[in-house]
This record gives sequence, C-alpha cells and structure tokens, in this order.
Amino acid sequence: MSDTFFNPHQRATVEAAMARIIPTDDTPGAREAGCVDFVDRYLSGIGYIFAASIVLATLRMTLAAIVAVYLLTLIICAAVRPKETFGFLVYLLVCFMLDHHLVATLVTVLAFFIVGTVMKSRRGE
Repeated sequence: MSDTFFNPHQRATVEAAMARIIPTDDTPGAREAGCVDFVDRYLSGIGYIFAASIVLATLRMTLAAIVAVYLLTLIICAAVRPKETFGFLVYLLVCFMLDHHLVATLVTVLAFFIVGTVMKSRRGE
C-alpha cells in the first residue's frame, strides 16, 4: 500500500482548491495548516488512522499512570508529613493557576481533598 493517496497532480489540484476555500489573508490558510496532508493521510487507508489512535491511547494511558503515581505519592507523603505536603500543594496550586494549567490545577485540587482526608483520618476525626 502506498503512503500517499494522491499522485502529484491530484495533490496540487486538491491543494489549490483548498487554498481557494480557506485562503491565506491575515491568518494562515489551508496551505499553511497542511490540510492537503491531512486529507491525503486520511484517504491513504485505515493503517494511518489506526496507528494514530494507538499512539493517542498510549499517551492517555501513560498520562493516567503518571497522575495515579503522583496522587499515590502525595497520599504517602501526607501520611508521613501532612503539614509539609499541604504546603507543597498550596505552592503547586498557585503555580498552576498562574500559568493557566487547567488540568494540573484540577489534579492538585483533587490532591487537596485526598490529603485533607488523610490528615483527618490521622487525627481521628
């Protein structure tokens, strides 16, 4: 199976048509966005789409594992040194909020709840 769907002439024709539909003005157009590359890869077969989905699934699983290890580490730290862990979380929360990292901020807020629960259970509340 070929890596491309279009031959050179077809590719140039499709690229020109896309450039007419989404022209370049003060913002990038279809040529700059690489629209013809996307369509070419999409039409070249299911192999490309399947490979891309495997990569995305692997990245999602890796991210989930990293978040799980991060939260587990925070739970262990909260059990051993709760005040220091709480201070560290405050520092992380401020840093993430100032840099507009929504996901990291939400994970840190979740960690606050976990650390708070651990701290309450240590005090016997």
